[in-house]
Amino acid sequence: MHWPYAFKRGDNIFPQNPDGSLQYDFTDYKDTWKAMEKLVENGLTKAIGLSNFNKRQIDDIISISTIKPAVLQVECHPYLAQNELIAHCRAKGMVITGYSPLGSPDRSWRKAEEPVLLEEPSILEIAKKYGRSEAQILLRWQVQRRVVTIPKSVTPVPNPPEPAGV
Repeated sequence: MHWPYAFKRGDNIFPQNPDGSLQYDFTDYKDTWKAMEKLVENGLTKAIGLSNFNKRQIDDIISISTIKPAVLQVECHPYLAQNELIAHCRAKGMVITGYSPLGSPDRSWRKAEEPVLLEEPSILEIAKKYGRSEAQILLRWQVQRRVVTIPKSVTPVPNPPEPAGV
């Protein structure tokens, strides 16, 4: 389940009010979860999970579920480490998947004065020390934390460093 709330139904994926705010619809996420459990029961999927839920919302789902969420997917990187949420999910037996592990520097709502994770001096220093790219350092940080990571980039790396011995 991608969000803990529903948008107004229709052709527009992100429907907006005249003032630009999003138009929501009332569909209780617990009802959506129950419908997703039926997908598992009917053999249409093997596992179900959550995305962009907080601890309280996760606990709401667990309290009514017969099938525990397998995973929680959230934005996760050193500027948004999600340590408490990760610990909470692990205590519940859930896997964490982190999206935007490189900080999403190309996101349209980024303010010019916001720092860019791939330009963070400490990341640059570690990358230089180990002969790796900044992205490799950030991905390794997630792997070492046991966070399943799903990087995305629209920018090719100009001259990636050669991998060192295994």
